[in-house]
Amino acid sequence: MATAVAKRTTRPAPADGAPLEGDVLAPAAPQRKLVTATVTFHGRELTVKTPQPEQLAVARRVALQLEKIKDQPDVDGEKALKLFDRAITVVTTVLVDPDDIEWLEDRILAGMELTEAAPLMSLAIGALREQNPGNRAERRASATPSRGRARRTT
Repeated sequence: MATAVAKRTTRPAPADGAPLEGDVLAPAAPQRKLVTATVTFHGRELTVKTPQPEQLAVARRVALQLEKIKDQPDVDGEKALKLFDRAITVVTTVLVDPDDIEWLEDRILAGMELTEAAPLMSLAIGALREQNPGNRAERRASATPSRGRARRTT
């Protein structure tokens, strides 16, 4: 049986890192502005950032999975630990300062239940909405003039 061998179709990059002639460079991804707010959570001032929609989707999915296993008497311990670890990761995604993440993890280790930590995501969203009113489309419309096609005057 013959084995197919893939041929290299691209040339190696020059040592100086310059693009090769004819190479097309992809534009850099736009950098998102870090929007932060300060919230008081269990007596501590925490700097929070806007969660991305994907993070919110994961948070919702993890919460549903935790709710589902709560009423199951024969839950696999490994599965439960994996979900708890994921839930803690989800909650800490809104924290900016690594010291705040460590503080929250220490609180959980000291006995804070995960259900007490979960509202941090909602607090962050609420504080950020107060600081930045209007929805995304409204903010974009007010920030930049319309770039529609120029109309002919002749």
